[in-house]
Amino acid sequence: MHYVIFMKHLISGECIDETSFCFLDDPEEREHIIGYAPEVNEKKPYWVGLCDIPGGCDFASADELVSAEIFDGQSIRERWKKILFLNVGGVGIDCWKRCFAYDRE
Repeated sequence: MHYVIFMKHLISGECIDETSFCFLDDPEEREHIIGYAPEVNEKKPYWVGLCDIPGGCDFASADELVSAEIFDGQSIRERWKKILFLNVGGVGIDCWKRCFAYDRE
């Protein structure tokens, strides 16, 4: 997935809640989960589960989320080329690409 496409969806909150991924350079293939849930936390609607912080954490913006060094001390932005998306918005990555304007920038 292109970073620009990912960020557009993350910023808009469109079809992005319950997104899971792992890092290709993680020999344990640990799953991480991010999402957008303004109905749960209006001030910090972006959230991360299964990261360096026990219990996960919340963020006020998409940029804060992708910049947080909470994945083995690095951020999503830093590790972007090593991300393998398992699903986006609870939908398998292949289906998500077909259904949610994957190829438009």
